[in-house]
Amino acid sequence: MYRIVPSLLILAAVLPAADGGLERVVRTQEGAQRSVAAQAEQTAARAGLLADDLRFNRLGEPADADQLVQLSGELAALVQSPDAEAKTMNNAAERLARARRSGSGDDLVSAVGVQTALVGKLDTLAKHAQGRLAKANGVNDLRAAIEAQRRLQDETGKLADQTLGKERSELGTQEKADLERLAKQQDNLEKALADTAKALREQAEKAETDKEKANLQAAADELEKGSAAKDAQKAADSLQDNRLADAMDEQKRVLDKLEEAERKAAGAQRSDLAALDKKMQDLQQLQNEQQRLLDESKAQKDLSKAESDRMAAKEQDIARELQEQGLTQPQQTAEQAQQAMQNQDKAGAEQKMEQTLQQMQQAMQQMQQQMQQMQAQQDAQQQQSAEQQLAQLEQQSQALQQAQEAQQALLDKLEQQQGPLEKQQAQDMAAQQEQIAQQLAQQQQAQQAAQKAEQSLRQQNKQQAQQQMQQALQAMQQAQQQMQQQMQQAKMNMPMPPTKQAKAQAEDQGSLQDGEKKAARKSAWDVSLAPQEREVLNQVKADQFPTRYEQALVQYYRALAGDAEK
Repeated sequence: MYRIVPSLLILAAVLPAADGGLERVVRTQEGAQRSVAAQAEQTAARAGLLADDLRFNRLGEPADADQLVQLSGELAALVQSPDAEAKTMNNAAERLARARRSGSGDDLVSAVGVQTALVGKLDTLAKHAQGRLAKANGVNDLRAAIEAQRRLQDETGKLADQTLGKERSELGTQEKADLERLAKQQDNLEKALADTAKALREQAEKAETDKEKANLQAAADELEKGSAAKDAQKAADSLQDNRLADAMDEQKRVLDKLEEAERKAAGAQRSDLAALDKKMQDLQQLQNEQQRLLDESKAQKDLSKAESDRMAAKEQDIARELQEQGLTQPQQTAEQAQQAMQNQDKAGAEQKMEQTLQQMQQAMQQMQQQMQQMQAQQDAQQQQSAEQQLAQLEQQSQALQQAQEAQQALLDKLEQQQGPLEKQQAQDMAAQQEQIAQQLAQQQQAQQAAQKAEQSLRQQNKQQAQQQMQQALQAMQQAQQQMQQQMQQAKMNMPMPPTKQAKAQAEDQGSLQDGEKKAARKSAWDVSLAPQEREVLNQVKADQFPTRYEQALVQYYRALAGDAEK
């Protein structure tokens, strides 16, 4: 939008209408106004189309598409409106046309008023658009990439089940279209990762704190050095070649690296306890998948060759995941179940699946014990650290209290002094004030006031020394209050010792095999169960969320929250 208001008003005043000078100028501005209106209308239409593309292809955040739709509507409303008198670009062009035909200064002033309002609205719209779109920073781009990769992985898995055993040439028209779409979207994601890393570095430059800057740079490094883009490209190539199992493995690696980058951007410190927690979650998911596959097999009386091959492929995926987790024994049993299923040995495959589930459960119990030990060690370390911090604060608080009492005594002595200070008396008080200042080494504000009081005493300035002593006392009182709050917070952060009830619950947690040893306790497992009932009870226990695991997670996230506040 040209800022033509001053020039048009000046020309209207100095150019006579007869020589056509004003008409030429107004005609030029009318053409420019119509050109701007056409460009704005095209921009609004393109923004709407881009929003449709984002939604159709499910790229980025849904809020991005909503923002584009809003901007498109706002810009279109500035071009034209059903209200003939609304201040729009088309209305400004019409007013200029009337001014050109009539030569009236009033019509020209009216057109200039509309253009002035439009300039203000466009400036406001541009600022709002910049503010809304600026929110799409590197962290948001990273989160959008994670969601896109998860969706691609899910859709790849569904397509793999649908096209199991088919060569690329055997795929139907829709299946080929889906394969091409997934390959293209995976390729687009790979290209977007470089821009995401760049956005993270740009965001790091604008970070308000050094910690935030370091976190964002670490996330960018993870994307660039963690080979996430290479794995994404491999996944795209595998999709293109209809190697869906390989594509899913590569997509999982991409997702793991993206989640690691997000964790670094948030500044969370992944401990061994957190890594074990993630491993247990993955194993629980594998258990659920294995149970579903076993239930599916048992639900069918006979399995066709196609069904056996499909289930064998799923069992192979489970075995591969177990191998990645380093669980050799259940991995080997899962591979045996896969082989039996390929040979259409339904009963043998189901038996191996049940053994795999039992071995997974044993591995889960071992992890739970390991987590309990790690949690105990972490609690002990936190307890020791909190106790040391509390002891240090208590020591500082006592020293500050002593300095405060000494300062008050010296101030009282000074106020009781009648008349001006003698030189020797002032020197003695200054020496005492110097000792007080030395005790305030960690309280800068109070120390500075105490040092000024010392100087005033050496100069025998009684009134000024009294004021500065009062300031030192106030600063010490404030420091004492802050220290009390820190001590209270330190006590709150100290891990609570387990209660007798919690210990009893922990002792009662165990396997059914432990029930015979604990049968004397009323809270122990009832060992006089029929085999079928024992199997049901065992399955219920396998689905139970262990209390000590829950407690460990609570402590873990509490520790993370504590690190985030530092």
